[in-house]
Amino acid sequence: MTSEFTDKNTLMPQPTLIIYTGGTIGMEKNAQGIYTATAGFEALAKRTIAASIWAQMPAHDYLEIKPAIDSADMTPMIWQQLADLIIEKYADYDSFIILHGTDTMAYSASMLSFLLGGIDKPVILTGAQIPLIEPCSDGATNLLVALQLAANYKIPEVCIYFANTLFRGNRASKISTSAMIAFESANYPMLAAFENQIKCFPNRCLPAETPTFLATTDKQRIKSLHLDKLQIAVIYLTPAMPCELIHAMIDAHVNGLVLVSYGSGNVGSHNTPLIQALQTAHEHGIVTVNVSQCSGGHVSHQYAAAQPLIRAGVVNGEDMTIEAAVTKLYYLSAVYGRDSHKIKEKCQQNLRGELTPPQSNC
Repeated sequence: MTSEFTDKNTLMPQPTLIIYTGGTIGMEKNAQGIYTATAGFEALAKRTIAASIWAQMPAHDYLEIKPAIDSADMTPMIWQQLADLIIEKYADYDSFIILHGTDTMAYSASMLSFLLGGIDKPVILTGAQIPLIEPCSDGATNLLVALQLAANYKIPEVCIYFANTLFRGNRASKISTSAMIAFESANYPMLAAFENQIKCFPNRCLPAETPTFLATTDKQRIKSLHLDKLQIAVIYLTPAMPCELIHAMIDAHVNGLVLVSYGSGNVGSHNTPLIQALQTAHEHGIVTVNVSQCSGGHVSHQYAAAQPLIRAGVVNGEDMTIEAAVTKLYYLSAVYGRDSHKIKEKCQQNLRGELTPPQSNC
């Protein structure tokens, strides 16, 4: 494999830490023949991965989050647990791989990109569409290439590797329930690709920074965020959607809303009940971020149908994915509490490569 982006310390390389959370890659059948998340991934991998593949695996250690979960059971508390674990082990390893179910992988990658801002080492999430125990599993290849990327390339950000492609984590979304090409990044190009050899694109990666979060005070800051106490809701716009849904969210005192609107951010210029509901949310200090139902392109407020959103205090989410918008609101709400002005200000900024600044959208 070629190494055109290898400025890692080659004198005393440290192993990669593989953190297993569960997901399809490690599932086995129970007594009823149903695939379930199971513990003991290291033993499973040694039992099922061919010796020829093992021989290519860079040095690594295993660590498991217990209990192993289906990623549909992912929670903000586990996001925080993963961030805490990486910070705790940061000095001991050159890179990190998180084995994760595909359903919420993009959410976890996005959340970790905000929690681990300023890292100078790779954190790569990967998994499988087919369990490792099955002969046609994609898990072994995904794990091997993710390990090669993590061990040999200095990519200082949180990524997703799947089906021969390395994505920026907060730009990726799951697009298929069963196809091997399960993820896409419609608004940002791949960071690396694997076709017989690895090809990296370092100019697309975030710049390496001094990892300021390693200070004790920052460790405590992340532990004090209490993500599990927050509520972020998603409102997916449909024709004649009952606005009582938004009022119910207001009554529930949610911390933020993500509005998934039509096309380039439109809600209709005559949808008065919706605009009034969003205005009420704004008056209650609830920040609403507007993103598109389309995977490609960005939100624009140039159309008449989007103007009422501006007047209602809705934030333009530009080209963020739904996953990035949700987790960004989680993160900012944890940091700034109910300071809606600060949250709105930061929502519109490109914090970890999750959005394209407006002047770049022309």
